[in-house]
This record gives sequence, C-alpha cells and structure tokens, in this order.
Amino acid sequence: MCHEFDSFVQSINATLDQAPDARSRTLAVRDLVVRALHSREFHLACIERLLDKIALGDGVRLFTSLHFDRDRLYSVRMVFWRGGLVANPHRHDHWTVTGVMHNTLRFCVFELDACGTLMPRPIKQFDAAAGEVGYICTPCIHNVANLAEATAVSLHVFSHPRAGEAADTVVFALPGGAPIAAAEDLVASAAARDRALCDCAPLLEALGGDRARVALARIFQAGSHRTKLHAVRALLALDPATGAAKARELADSLPEPQAVRLRSLCHAMQSTLSV
Repeated sequence: MCHEFDSFVQSINATLDQAPDARSRTLAVRDLVVRALHSREFHLACIERLLDKIALGDGVRLFTSLHFDRDRLYSVRMVFWRGGLVANPHRHDHWTVTGVMHNTLRFCVFELDACGTLMPRPIKQFDAAAGEVGYICTPCIHNVANLAEATAVSLHVFSHPRAGEAADTVVFALPGGAPIAAAEDLVASAAARDRALCDCAPLLEALGGDRARVALARIFQAGSHRTKLHAVRALLALDPATGAAKARELADSLPEPQAVRLRSLCHAMQSTLSV
C-alpha cells in the first residue's frame, strides 16, 4: 500500500550514497521532496505509513517518524501543526529539508547578538503554502508557526549526527511569550495519536478516491469516539452510504443525546440517497 513512500526512501538512499558533499545531498533531497509533494499518491502513502505504525503500536508525537535509516543517519517525519502552534527557535547544525503538505506555515530565521543571546526579531520571515519546500545545509536558527485555525502538515527529512558529534538541534527560548509546542507534544501518547488521526481525516477527504476511503475506515476502527466522528464526516463527503453506515455504528456506541443527533443525521442521509 505504501510503495510510493518506499520508492521515495529508496531515492533518498541512492542520493545520499552518490552525492559528494552535504550541499549536493541537501539540494538533491530537496528536489525529491518537491516531486513527492506534487504527487497525490505520495500524500496517501504517507498517511498509510502513519496508520501502519499506529497499528504496530508505535507511538505518535508532534514529530512522528515515518522512517529512520540507521546507516545513513536520516529520518523522514510528518508533523501536524495545530492552529496557533509555534515552535521554539532552534538551531540545526546538520542539513534538513522541510516541505509543506497541507495549508500554510510561517518560517522565521533568527540570529544571535554579540553575547550569544537570541535577537527578539527575526531577520527573515516568509509564509510557505502546500507544495513549497525549503532546506538548511549550514547552521541556522529558525522556527515554524501555524498562525491559522486549521491544522497544517509538514514533511521533514532530517540528517542526524554520528556518534560522538554534538547534538544536531539546539533550542532557544521564544521571544515575546508566544505559545510554544508544549512538553506533551514531544512525547508519544494516546492523545497525540488521536489528534493525528483526526487531522488525517480532512486530508483524506480532500485527496478522495478508494485509497482515501480505505484509510478513513482504518481511522474509524483505530480511534476514539472523537476520531471516529472525524472519519464519519469525511466519509459522508466521499461515500454517503458508507458514511451513514459508520455513523449508525458510532451512534450505537454513544450515550444520549449524541446518539440521537447522529441517528438523525443517518436518517437525513438515507432520505437524500433514496431520492
């Protein structure tokens, strides 16, 4: 099911094995991410990969790893940025490539003063829409923010340090007291898993097709009542008959009055389908 993702990983492996230096590797990986993000099937494959990891019991956190290569020391991660979430400024000392999969994210670049203190105002700021891809191949302090209400999604390819090298990320305090990624966002939890599943539902609705419907059915089976409701909403848009059936199934497991509202929705859907 995830062969597009597997092909993407194989292309990265070949690139890292052949590129002569860090800059060449970074630019080549960026080109791979650009092509991947313009493929509907790749988006579906990333979500399927996430669902596979959840099915295997792997933990989900803000930065959820879809793949880690122990030999080449890189990871591919999918990040769900809730509305209003702002990451702390942080310095990458190794190359990284970031692409926006869904909605828009703001990226800011910071610098240090002569005393090594983070300057409060960014020296660069830009908004990146879905499909746009950037990279870092020299040490850089930046942060990422989702200033909208709807969740945004990004895909990252991170290079990691070898044994004995310094840590690859240094985190700074965020100027101005703006909201930051909370500690619970950085650890695996059932809440993080359910948030990711809920966030996948509208992505799958937008992607459409049989693979999206199958993935939504998996989300319905894997999640909490709240997650199931998100899956039902998306299924109703893609496949009203299946969505209505899942809504009835969910209603049977809910207390009143939520069950009454869902059954009314099912009845309305059945009336629409019979016309």
